[in-house]
Amino acid sequence: PANEVANELGNPRGANMVALGAYIGATGAVSMERVEQVIHETFAGKPKVIDVNIEALHRGFDIGSGEQAAEA
Repeated sequence: PANEVANELGNPRGANMVALGAYIGATGAVSMERVEQVIHETFAGKPKVIDVNIEALHRGFDIGSGEQAAEA
């Protein structure tokens, strides 16, 4: 559902962040804090996209970790 979530956030190009968050949620491969730091560094010149990308990351994390199902 990465494309669907990204579209809901008004950021169709953010599907990759949703997918990354889902991967992290499912595997714990890296810390969310580190990925958020990289997002801030990567998009430092485009501050408008930082928050929406972090939101996409967190929504994906919820999907990958199964938390979304628990909330429904």
